[in-house]
Amino acid sequence: MRNLATYDGLTGVLRRHAFVDRMESFMHLSRREGFSFSVIALDIDMFKKSMNAMAMRRATKS
Repeated sequence: MRNLATYDGLTGVLRRHAFVDRMESFMHLSRREGFSFSVIALDIDMFKKSMNAMAMRRATKS
């Protein structure tokens, strides 16, 4: 059940709340240990259309 609350069932990507929690943990760790890290953000054009197509393919496989 926790996995469903943490990860999106269709894409396997962290849900927003889990992502924010993870990034806060990394920021605190990097400050404490003295290292830096980067975050790459991607903006996918036509995201809804892509997600609908992925859902259709998944539905036809089952």
